[in-house]
Amino acid sequence: MKRFLLVLLVLFSYGSLNASTWNPITLPEPARAEITLQSSDVQHSVIRLQIPGFHLRQVQTDKGRAFVVDIENSSRILKAGAPDLAKLTASVIIPDDGLMSTRIVSSSYTDYENIEIAPSKGNFTRDIDPSSVPYAWGPEYQINRFWPETLSELREPYILRDFRGQTLVVYPFQYNPVTKTLRVYHDLTVEIYQVAANGANPLINTTGKRHITEEFHRVYARHFLNYSPTDYTPVDDFGKLLVISHPDFMNAMQPYVSWKNSIGIPTEMVSTAITGNTTTAIQNYITNYFNTN
Repeated sequence: MKRFLLVLLVLFSYGSLNASTWNPITLPEPARAEITLQSSDVQHSVIRLQIPGFHLRQVQTDKGRAFVVDIENSSRILKAGAPDLAKLTASVIIPDDGLMSTRIVSSSYTDYENIEIAPSKGNFTRDIDPSSVPYAWGPEYQINRFWPETLSELREPYILRDFRGQTLVVYPFQYNPVTKTLRVYHDLTVEIYQVAANGANPLINTTGKRHITEEFHRVYARHFLNYSPTDYTPVDDFGKLLVISHPDFMNAMQPYVSWKNSIGIPTEMVSTAITGNTTTAIQNYITNYFNTN
């Protein structure tokens, strides 16, 4: 842990409002936070986050000049009245029904003293001008402790076609409004691990097989930090797409069918006059179509 007296408040007093400056930690020029996978076997994943530096953007509040903390490839916490800080996120594949948790494996931080962090204006709709929303200081500014109190957490599990995923949220920036200390975790290793079965929103996979198309292979590679092409070989055959429509909507659906065929996905549309219009009849038609195609 290191401590620095931040003298940027004096330097910035001669700058213009909304000016932003890069405060280097490991790199002299602005750069993205690095989020790298150290290891993973789906039941647990170890992720390292490295902060090369951060931006301080100057704003004007009713109490004078203050700053907003930011870094490339981050997003805002957006809790109204709380310190306006950035967070980092990464998504990973998790077991089909596992209950997951996180723990901090290692961390290194630097404290920056004597800095005024502005409160967030919160999350509002696009029809509202941000400049029309006044700054308001929430209860977080009355407590002598760092906020956020946690370094990492998990959002609710979700299903993306073939996989069950979960998003890791990391808070590398923490602020103590009473002591006016900004704490920056510039090197942080987090483990996501399974603590039990029967987690929320399970993925029901009765066959245990995953038939991944080339398109979704690319989607998973971009979306999941722990997706490995060597573990999940995409299938060469796209298969066929079956569209079942009520007779009255066949004409409206035809452009969709034509588009699918034009991009190389064999697509056939049939009417419920052929498949039958009951749940059982449609299910039987789909089963027979699948077995014969």
